[in-house]
Amino acid sequence: MLAALIIVFREVFEAGLIVGIVLAVTGSESEIALVSYDEAFAAGFEDMYRRVPDTTKVSQLIGWSPTRSLEDIVRDVVSQHERPRV
Repeated sequence: MLAALIIVFREVFEAGLIVGIVLAVTGSESEIALVSYDEAFAAGFEDMYRRVPDTTKVSQLIGWSPTRSLEDIVRDVVSQHERPRV
């Protein structure tokens, strides 16, 4: 199994934590299925095993720093997908 990590604003989150937040925010009772890399992606697909985004440069250049939590971001994404499409 591929140990999935998601990097957000210099913090490392295990995929299970993200899934837990999504399930809580949506109220979903979906089952969590762990699948291998080969099952998840088509043959020949290559992805980085670990991403390490860094906001240092933007912080140094313009003084920006993240102010929102991962849960806030997930709530916004869910909210956008719950709205009726025009």
